[in-house]
Amino acid sequence: MIVRFWKWFWSPTKKFTWGAILIAGGLGGMILLGGFNAAMEEFNTLEFCVSCHEMEQLVFKEYKKTIHYANRTGVRVTCADCHVPRSRLPQAQERPQLHPNRRLVQFLARWPYDPTAKVVPAQWGSISGAL
Repeated sequence: MIVRFWKWFWSPTKKFTWGAILIAGGLGGMILLGGFNAAMEEFNTLEFCVSCHEMEQLVFKEYKKTIHYANRTGVRVTCADCHVPRSRLPQAQERPQLHPNRRLVQFLARWPYDPTAKVVPAQWGSISGAL
């Protein structure tokens, strides 16, 4: 049975062997996963978060006045520290009330909303009701 599988694995299709197709697919998947992780690292930087004009004009000015931006130890808490889950669990399970997905959709779809309004956790449909 192993010999038959090995022959099938290296038997040619019209142009390539199944082994070559699977190896190329695995390498392609690793390259895509590496690119995805690199992109996520870039998207989780403070510079990217503030690149939206709305964030720069409203939220970033307020953020610079808080202890998160300037404290005695010099350690800054960035957007990703609270708004991006540390684990690989879905965002809905970790902290649904902290994710600004609803406002992002409202902004992109040009639906009316007030960007200065404070968000109450209950508005986000919190699963557990607690942080």
